Amino acid sequence: MTQQEIELQARLAAIEYMMANVYRLIYQMVDASQKDVFEGHDATIESLRTQSLARGSDPAVLDVASDEVLQNVRHYLSGIETMLGMVRQPKD
Repeated sequence: MTQQEIELQARLAAIEYMMANVYRLIYQMVDASQKDVFEGHDATIESLRTQSLARGSDPAVLDVASDEVLQNVRHYLSGIETMLGMVRQPKD
């Protein structure tokens, strides 16, 4: 990794952390229950599965890009849940 790439990764991580804190504060301000948070996050993931946020002409590239977006949003939402002290129970 180059120095510039490291700096960009650090900047992105800082933005993600600050945005997660904003979500945490909002959830706490509206007194959102764990059920509400999980249902909202699950709806977000499901919505992403049905749409393509990536643009381009190569379907294979679009699939990979869409999957990357989905995985990163899932990771981001998980971080918010962790900040709130919420733990998901394993599904049967």
